[in-house]
Amino acid sequence: MTTPTEDSVRNLCRNTILDRIKAAKGLDESEEVHVEEKPEELFELPSEGGEGVTTVSSTGAVMYSDTFEGGKKWLEDNHRPDLDISKLCFDDSDWDEEDRCFVPKLDPHYVWQHHVLYPLVQGQLVGMKALTVGDTGTGKSKLHENLAAVYNQPFYRLNGRGDMESDTILGRVDLEGGETTFLLGEFPKRFVKGYYMLLDEPWKLPASISMALQRPLERDGILQIDDMKGDLKSKQFAPHERTILMLADNVVGTGDDDGRFAATMIQDSSTLNRVDIVVHLDYLPQDEEIGMLRGRFPAVPVKQAGRAVQMANMIRQGCRDGQLGVTMSPRNLMAWMELAIATRSYENGFVYTMLNRFADENERDTVINFWTTVYGTPLI
Repeated sequence: MTTPTEDSVRNLCRNTILDRIKAAKGLDESEEVHVEEKPEELFELPSEGGEGVTTVSSTGAVMYSDTFEGGKKWLEDNHRPDLDISKLCFDDSDWDEEDRCFVPKLDPHYVWQHHVLYPLVQGQLVGMKALTVGDTGTGKSKLHENLAAVYNQPFYRLNGRGDMESDTILGRVDLEGGETTFLLGEFPKRFVKGYYMLLDEPWKLPASISMALQRPLERDGILQIDDMKGDLKSKQFAPHERTILMLADNVVGTGDDDGRFAATMIQDSSTLNRVDIVVHLDYLPQDEEIGMLRGRFPAVPVKQAGRAVQMANMIRQGCRDGQLGVTMSPRNLMAWMELAIATRSYENGFVYTMLNRFADENERDTVINFWTTVYGTPLI
């Protein structure tokens, strides 16, 4: 698709709003209206009728309300202005052939949680960095992967771990062939090409790597690799204007108080300070998770899907309360349904996909009691 430039969209929006002001004041089209607001601020004028969604659309504009399922109703219910996300959306021709294969496919059953999605998209429109925080399996990584799919943007996910070395991310000096060369790492390659980049579980990275990534986390920040040869300019990598850099982790960055995420390390507060937005993602509301499950597995009756989600929520709460050491993510829930359909037994499916994860007898008994509460019969 052809994406209008930011200036052309802004000018069209400004002219549209000025026409509304003239009509409200009873002025002729030829008369001038002087306003003090900047064009960007004009986007915040209320729509006709007062409350609701402020939508100033133009030919070729891509609006939040039309793009994300359930977006229009959420905007209306929460009295939020619609967003033109044209500048975030790309065509296949915007990418080299080798990059197109990294554009993810949109999950047709993914349920957008707009209270999290909306501020993320707002921030991305102005180049903000955001941290998505949530329990295991809440869909943090999947959220960003599906966003990249909507934008038709190549996606790069870097999973943090404690034994990772900077060579893995930034690159390394290569001495083969008698010449000293520097082999660039995947992070700077994607950084300058305009990828949607996700630092997944960054608080598990060694502090030395976190410090190396502080500058790219700044607004319009660059990446500097001092091990490279040449002058200072040749060592610096500026992000492409379309590069998006996001973070996702189980905790905010101040450590793990309850011991559920043992590899988490307390971070230098200066790293967290460079994050513009922090949003918290929880598991889907029960009705929405039932709908998601039914969408993927239409053969599962509504009543059975409801019981399965109820079981999942009880296990999740047990994990939060410290009764259980393992939570139940949507991927576990889907594996249960898939095996249950294949074996024609919800009980066996649950045993093999979930119950056997609990080695402690007390925890197993707790989960079995949950089953009895939900299903009214003992678990075989």
